[in-house]
Amino acid sequence: MSVEALDAEGRSLGTYEADLGPGEQRVSLLYQWIQATIGVMSGRIELRSVFPLLATEIFGSDNLSFMTAVPGK
Repeated sequence: MSVEALDAEGRSLGTYEADLGPGEQRVSLLYQWIQATIGVMSGRIELRSVFPLLATEIFGSDNLSFMTAVPGK
């Protein structure tokens, strides 16, 4: 699987690559995988995999004083 962060203009901020086995999971804050996302306020994240994945998106503040789950479209 790969996770790519893009800024508001669509420029790549970086990519995180991981090999996941069946039933394996990864939990992290985006900036822990792609440090260039620190302080970025808009853009998008693209997740790619040749196998089915379940992903959850949670928005929050940098200091984690608030967090909220965002439903998919």
